[in-house]
Amino acid sequence: MSKLSSLFKFKKSKNTRKYAYYNRENQVTNLADLLMIFNSKANQEYTTAELIKHSGLALSEINEASLLKALKNPDYLMDDLDDIEDYKVLFYRRRVDKFIFLLQFHFFKGNFVFVSNKISSHGILTKSERIGLIKNMGEKYFPEGFELDLTKRFDIKINDENNNFLKVIDEVDFRIHYVNNSSKNQKLINKHIDEIVVPEDDLQDRLGKFL
Repeated sequence: MSKLSSLFKFKKSKNTRKYAYYNRENQVTNLADLLMIFNSKANQEYTTAELIKHSGLALSEINEASLLKALKNPDYLMDDLDDIEDYKVLFYRRRVDKFIFLLQFHFFKGNFVFVSNKISSHGILTKSERIGLIKNMGEKYFPEGFELDLTKRFDIKINDENNNFLKVIDEVDFRIHYVNNSSKNQKLINKHIDEIVVPEDDLQDRLGKFL
């Protein structure tokens, strides 16, 4: 079994970071951010017969109690977001060999909605490191093998039969979002969709100041 195939092989990474670091890393600052994550699309989409899991737990099984049992106390807890009421993020830093995982588990109104997994090594991951991680993930969810175009940016989405999905974000940072796309969470987000404020696009005005 590969070192990366089980999150239970994590070693806890010493944490000396403060609020500014975690606030910068936080993937959701308002409901529009959360809606965007739930509506994720990708150039390469697949469906797996395997159940998408994280930390050994099916996404539908994750709650604060099960998470604390699996990963113990978080390295940082954020529960004071200005633009979302009753929203909580539990951060964990873990290490596997040379890889560092920054995990952030998001809860809205007490419900687990998604986990964001940022992976780095001694800096930004190289392309070969990213390919290795993608192949490892592919072996987990497609044990019979699957074809992936590794020549392009890894814009990948994998769905399971419960409508949950993971989304690979291959940008400056390399992240994987594991989204608990349950009907309960969909209803929860839709219930608050009227609260989502999309800022007006003032690009032309902003450009005009410098053109």
